[in-house]
Amino acid sequence: AMIFFSAHGVPVSYVEDAGDPYKEQMEECVGLIMNELRSRQIKNDHTLAYQVVTAARL
Repeated sequence: AMIFFSAHGVPVSYVEDAGDPYKEQMEECVGLIMNELRSRQIKNDHTLAYQVVTAARL
């Protein structure tokens, strides 16, 4: 089974223009978790997705 990580999305400008470390921190955290799982012989594939909230127009 695929391991699915889900994180809150942030505006691209926060990451690219303002240097927000959130994306790198999330990727590092997922990497650490997956390293721990592999050390326990759990070798599932994984993915990291970012949630996006959109508002419907009324």
